[in-house]
Amino acid sequence: AGPPAPGEEAGNAETGTHRAPAAGGSVTIELRSVNSRFLDLVLRLPDEFRSLEPALRDLVGAAFRRGKIELRLNAHSETDSAWPQPQPEQLNRLSRLESTVQGWLPKAQGLSVHEVLQWCKSGAVAARLDEAALEAAKRCVAGLREARAREGAKLVAILMERVKRLRELAAQAEPLVPAVVQRQQRSEER
Repeated sequence: AGPPAPGEEAGNAETGTHRAPAAGGSVTIELRSVNSRFLDLVLRLPDEFRSLEPALRDLVGAAFRRGKIELRLNAHSETDSAWPQPQPEQLNRLSRLESTVQGWLPKAQGLSVHEVLQWCKSGAVAARLDEAALEAAKRCVAGLREARAREGAKLVAILMERVKRLRELAAQAEPLVPAVVQRQQRSEER
């Protein structure tokens, strides 16, 4: 595998995945991490979840100060094949947006029924899944913190065992030191 890249340290990758069900679908959050001296956070989010980016950055940034971390969000909608039930406020908002666009661009085509239904469908599902996404992200961050703590405990145990062995070797070598010093002094005199 070769030496680590600049700014990185050798270490194991940690991965955690959590799925949160919600009305209308579910959200899966996957967090991957490798050791790095600095926090390098990459978010892979579908467009309809871009509004969550600041909250997810804050969540991960508060939990970790270092590491190359990738957060990937996948949404699974139960209504992908079902027809949406547009709400009056959605249709009013869409109508106002269409009028504004056509006011500025008189040659712009009106929206089709299919386009209106797609817009209503994507907006409703994303809003219901935002809370589930944040909850899944919190559980995923907690899992990654626990994995890092376990890994840290293993490293402490390994280092303490090596320190113990070095002390044993030093204790074995201590009685030999006067004889080695005496030999060195004799060789310098010659």
